[in-house]
Parts: sequence; structure tokens; C-alpha cells
Amino acid sequence: MVARKKLGFEAVAVVGIIDRDGEVVHVMTRPKSIKTEDFNEFMRDFKEKIGTRKSIVFLDNLNFHRNKRVVSYCKESEINLIYNGTYSSEFMPIERLWSFAKRNFSRELLNGVNFKNSRTIHSLVRKSIDDVPSSHLKKHIQTCIHRM
Repeated sequence: MVARKKLGFEAVAVVGIIDRDGEVVHVMTRPKSIKTEDFNEFMRDFKEKIGTRKSIVFLDNLNFHRNKRVVSYCKESEINLIYNGTYSSEFMPIERLWSFAKRNFSRELLNGVNFKNSRTIHSLVRKSIDDVPSSHLKKHIQTCIHRM
């Protein structure tokens, strides 16, 4: 048995966008938590990636998702924001990505990763996300669309 205190590592917050084919389009990680300024930066970087294409982004109801600056920026950038109903995470395909990524992450920790090194943890989070097969996500997205 190992004391829980010895297994802890710094929290990593992640925000991401996947497309309707289950491909990860954009991801950002931050130590501890995502703040409003971070989310604004995330949306600007996303728009830079997609260029002039119009987009629809499904969000849950976190405060920084509804921030006036975020909403205003997205409106002028032709990013349509759709907010999911409360307690409806089964209709948020990104939640399936997080589920698979967490499973990948946990497996890697069991392989003896140095989880005291912040840089190692952040790169492991990214790898865990990248290793999620888009086919799993695409199937879930199609199910969500069908249910809506």
C-alpha cells in the first residue's frame, strides 16, 4: 500500500474541441484550472486554426463559457455557441473524449510515469487525449445527433 499523499500530483485543467468526425481540433491545458482569460485565449486560438469557416461549439454552462467577452468575440468571429442543458453531459461528445483520455492517463500512471514532474504530466495529458480513437467519438457524436 502507498500513502495517498505520495501519489498526488498537481491538477491539470483541460479544454478542448472535437469536430463531428470525432477528430480533436483544438486542446489547451493549464495548471490547476481554466480561467476566463484562458478560455478567451483558447477561443481566439481556435478561430485562428479554423480561419474563415463558420463553426458551432457546444458548451456546458460554466461561468467562463457565458462570459460577455467570450460571447461577443464568438459572435463577431462567426462561432455559434450552443449551451447544453443542465445535467445533460450524455449529449456532450467532448465528455466521452475526457472519459477515454482519463482511462489512458490512468494506465500510463500505472506504468511508472514520474508524476511529480509537471511537464511530464502535461505531456501525458496531451498524449492521453491524442490516443483516443476518433472512431469511438464519431459513433457517440452520431448517437447524440440522433437523440437531439
